[in-house]
Amino acid sequence: MRVLGIDPGSVATGYGVVECRGRSYRLVTCGCLRPDPKMPFSRRLVRIYDGLIELVAEFGPEVAAVEA
Repeated sequence: MRVLGIDPGSVATGYGVVECRGRSYRLVTCGCLRPDPKMPFSRRLVRIYDGLIELVAEFGPEVAAVEA
C-alpha cells in the first residue's frame, strides 16, 4: 500500500509517499511544494492543489493522511 502524507501550509506544503509491505516500509519520494509567497493566497492554493494532483497521478497512493 502507498500512503501520501501531507503537512499543509500556504507558503510551504510538505509531502511524503511511503510504501508499506507487511512490516517493511520504503520511502518513495518526499519534498515540499513552495508557491511564490508574493502570489495572492487564492493563487497559492491553486498551485498547491495542482502539485498534489500531480503527485497523486505520478505515485498512485491508495490513502492519504493530512496533519492537522
